[in-house]
Amino acid sequence: MGALHNTATLALLGLAGFPGNSASAADWAPPATDLPGVFDGGAAGGVRVAAEHAIGLVPAFRSASRDRTEVSGVASAWVGPAVRLELGWGWLADQTAAEQTTGPSDFRLGTGLRLLHTDAISMGLGWGAKLPNATNEDGLGTDETDVDFGAWAGLQRGPWSGVASVGLAVLGNPLRFAAQDDVPFATIEGAWTSGRWSVLCHADLALATSRNPARAEAGGGLRYGGRFFGEVGGTAGLTPAAADGRVLIAIGTTWALPRTPPGE
Repeated sequence: MGALHNTATLALLGLAGFPGNSASAADWAPPATDLPGVFDGGAAGGVRVAAEHAIGLVPAFRSASRDRTEVSGVASAWVGPAVRLELGWGWLADQTAAEQTTGPSDFRLGTGLRLLHTDAISMGLGWGAKLPNATNEDGLGTDETDVDFGAWAGLQRGPWSGVASVGLAVLGNPLRFAAQDDVPFATIEGAWTSGRWSVLCHADLALATSRNPARAEAGGGLRYGGRFFGEVGGTAGLTPAAADGRVLIAIGTTWALPRTPPGE
């Protein structure tokens, strides 16, 4: 139970989990601090609240940049040893050269399935969806349901851990707003943990398509805590369409239930 509790208290970087979550970052891949070797039939999860400010953000299917502040909440849980669920929603405030708009963000959900598990390596598949709660009229959303899916792999060695994912995001609807756009993407996350401190890093890439330019971001953060934790982070854009920069602050809590031995 000790190993389960120690790792579970570091779980949940969440839906906007690493600072600078890109438009195509996988919601279904587990965070780097949430790797296998501990969830052997129990359950674990948590809740995280974050505030993020992005400068020079250009959303998908848009041409004008804006500064965006988002306050979001995420709930995540391992349901047994192989299935991970994640739900997230928030509130947006956009500032463009012409106006300021506010409103709810899109509701997001993700499901990850772990197919391979050893002491050091884990692999699986995942699927996620963005539901159209944010309004297209205010420029906060697209009035479309987007989906993404792909595969992920994780590695854990001592205090080091990492997760990489590749997938495809299916954006838009050919009958509404804009023609469908299929965007290949990749993400990588890493963490080094010592006691109650974790040093985080990440990179996100969404490839260019006929309707959207390439978006790439990279950054890092620092996290402190156990069952209750705090986190700060920053991200820099690597392509013109990516946000110029992001800053994030978050707090959260985690929980874990040990596996019940057979017969008890």
